[in-house]
Amino acid sequence: MLFKGPCTVSELATQLGISRSWCSRGISHLTRLGFVEPERKLRRSRVRLSHGTVGNSLLTLLGEDPMLDIVAVLSGRGLTLLPYLIPPGSTVDKIVSRSGLSARTVRPYLKRWRAQGIVQVKKRVYFLLGLHPYLIQFVQKFDEERIARVVKELAPDANILWSDKGECLFSSERPVGKVLLTMAGPSALAERGEDIIYSHRYFLYSPLKRKVSKEEALVQSLVIDRVEPRIKRLIIEYLKDRHANRKRLESFSREYGIEKLLMEVLGSVCEKSP
Repeated sequence: MLFKGPCTVSELATQLGISRSWCSRGISHLTRLGFVEPERKLRRSRVRLSHGTVGNSLLTLLGEDPMLDIVAVLSGRGLTLLPYLIPPGSTVDKIVSRSGLSARTVRPYLKRWRAQGIVQVKKRVYFLLGLHPYLIQFVQKFDEERIARVVKELAPDANILWSDKGECLFSSERPVGKVLLTMAGPSALAERGEDIIYSHRYFLYSPLKRKVSKEEALVQSLVIDRVEPRIKRLIIEYLKDRHANRKRLESFSREYGIEKLLMEVLGSVCEKSP
């Protein structure tokens, strides 16, 4: 309805055949998601699609992909599951472990989206089809904005360094003791007794409380500082002493988008090996 233009709450309620109070609650929910915003014009209060990042992405999606059933895709757990399907996608097990939802909840959505031509599966990995680039763009923007909003509430001075599929790595000038945060990167390595000193503290935000392994902490440290020689030396030492697993390092490097950088570091290990 709002894609057609701004409306008052009463106009929306009447055209949709719902109560004004139910419509108001729906608008409040969409406002929190960043989809809509209030508009005041000539003392008349109306609602319109947001002019923010998420709102503009949604506006583009509605205009460029009119055949897509937005309600069917975004309703229910849609907004929770879609970020995990941004290419290269995820397996059902990974979606379950990262989202906290059960496989019984996840599988029906994937089955329905495959039937609608939105999702494809290859070698058990589900991902959004490139035929819907504006849906992919919208989901990316929505996920980034949602994470940024949550993290800023946890740590107002937070500087987000990496985010993906509901998780993010960020720095803060002061300690942050929250349930959904765990020490990451150099801070996690320092907790393990490594002589790494940084002026900021680094945290991983995740919807699920989980530990950061040595391998993930090393990869996160490379994300944070790609030229720091101490981190690269530490990776080499961990591998030589067999304190780190190479395959796990490579897996995390793909997840954090620094596979090429890690390969350069690992190449120096091979060169120095007897």
